[in-house]
Amino acid sequence: MDKEKYRKWYLLYNWGNNEFIMVKCKSVYNLRYIHPLIKNGTAYWLNTNELCIGYILINDHNIFRPVFSYKRQQFLDNVNTDIKNYNKFWNRIKSRYYYTMAHKKELPLEIIEKIVTYIY
Repeated sequence: MDKEKYRKWYLLYNWGNNEFIMVKCKSVYNLRYIHPLIKNGTAYWLNTNELCIGYILINDHNIFRPVFSYKRQQFLDNVNTDIKNYNKFWNRIKSRYYYTMAHKKELPLEIIEKIVTYIY
């Protein structure tokens, strides 16, 4: 994965719908120095003396999105393990579809079972 392209398109420009403002931090260190914020993953270099520490929402400045979030990373790790174990992943999706359609009561359960078997 190209980190620079990810930061540029997803975090900064939001795929053409820019809703965030970059929060910059001046640094007295230069680019060659390993800054403590970079070492622990909470910032990245923008140029030789500026760091990006996160993004704030344009409409509400109380909403801050850090560069790295442990909570978000744990969620992504869980999603990635589900995708690696695709049988578990697809069985969970099939059961959600089954229960959602069973609550409608317009279709018989036998037809719902046949529809769900066509998922993956």
